[in-house]
Amino acid sequence: MNYTQLYSDLYHYSAYRGLQINGWFLEDQLISSTCHLTLWQSDTETLVMVTELAANEGMSVTNAAGWLATKVIQDYQLSPERTRFVEHYGKMSYANSDIVDTYDLVTFSWNEEGEACNPKWRRLTKEEVTTLPSQAV
Repeated sequence: MNYTQLYSDLYHYSAYRGLQINGWFLEDQLISSTCHLTLWQSDTETLVMVTELAANEGMSVTNAAGWLATKVIQDYQLSPERTRFVEHYGKMSYANSDIVDTYDLVTFSWNEEGEACNPKWRRLTKEEVTTLPSQAV
């Protein structure tokens, strides 16, 4: 499949995290976060890849998956039904690390308000990774 890269740069997002102290839920806390976002377009789909960064002081792409997917869909006016989300962790995700890159397909349910919910992760096999755009791996 041929892809055209639409975007590749830092991406800022915010997600709410509930604050609990001694088991008591006190308030939602807005957490500012940063990841690397890359968007590719083919004739049939948009591929969204979010890469966790070691320099991210906020919520990880894993913990913010639903908020992040919702924001990307809204910001770039994408169709959730025609968009695949891939979560990537690699050397840039951890300080001083030689970790092997991992890629996970993340699927969501979408509620009536257009928000991503119920994320499910599935590790991509080496064969599946080879079907991603060559710039992604």
